Amino acid sequence: MDAPRVWLAVGAVIALASLDLLGAYLAKEFSTRPRWLVLAGGILAFAMLFIVYVKSLSVAELWTVTFGWVTLLEIGVVVLDRLRFDTHIPPQKVVLGCAIVILQIALLLPAASST
Repeated sequence: MDAPRVWLAVGAVIALASLDLLGAYLAKEFSTRPRWLVLAGGILAFAMLFIVYVKSLSVAELWTVTFGWVTLLEIGVVVLDRLRFDTHIPPQKVVLGCAIVILQIALLLPAASST
């Protein structure tokens, strides 16, 4: 995969995780304070999510895009819960979460080429 395609794939993964996190945040807001504008924003976020997902598959493989998206989303959800909703996360769970994310990133890295 050439460099421009790699950067497009990375941008798509970041966009997917951002749109998914935005949609999840708007869904949580709508569940506590129902307003039609929040609902419309959530629907738009998830519609854009699927458009970006479909377009990203033309520049990268399905598993790479999906796995990268999920990994970034996991980080985003934990950070959002901690910063926005003041959720207490015990230190051992933070360490376990970091270990899981590191293992997921290791799965995303390309295999060493054998000659």
